[in-house]
Amino acid sequence: PTPIPPTVQVKPSQPPRSSLTFNTMEVASVDPEDLDDFLSKVNQVSNLIKDIKSGDDKQAAISAADEYIQENTDRVTSDRTVINHTPAAPPPEPLPPGTTPEQAAFMRSIETDARERNERRVKREADALIPKEKGNMAFKSGDYEAALEHYLEASRTDPASPAIYTNCAQAFLKLGKFEEAAEKADWAIRADERWIKG
Repeated sequence: PTPIPPTVQVKPSQPPRSSLTFNTMEVASVDPEDLDDFLSKVNQVSNLIKDIKSGDDKQAAISAADEYIQENTDRVTSDRTVINHTPAAPPPEPLPPGTTPEQAAFMRSIETDARERNERRVKREADALIPKEKGNMAFKSGDYEAALEHYLEASRTDPASPAIYTNCAQAFLKLGKFEEAAEKADWAIRADERWIKG
């Protein structure tokens, strides 16, 4: 039998099997005959490579290596190829010069947050538009109570719209509720300090 290299240790276990250890990590439990056969093949391949490198009779050494490969190659009896049907992810975009991956990730998260906030704002404005328009129609027809209810509903849907608070204030004024009107006008200015109708 071929001697075992120093990095391979065979730990005895239940005969006829033993544990194979590489650098103190247990790898597998193997039959000693299989191990000897494997190490013999490793030595044969090593000798073939040395013969090819030596250059004495390179062509003969290559022919011997080809023969060895033909004799010792396992024949494939079935195709066990697993095809990954998941498309590969697109390659990441290159980073701007002077940018670390952490900075790029932070900027992407900021951009995502800004986009999501904008989408929520647009949705709130759209959802508040119907009750606001109903309030405008009721206000024009002189039904200030109904107009006020619609405006209050719109202000709950879109609390950032100064126009809705101004409409509430106007409805309160028409109903003679001046303190409530002043409060809603104040809310209009809080929603947008540049709002001149507040």
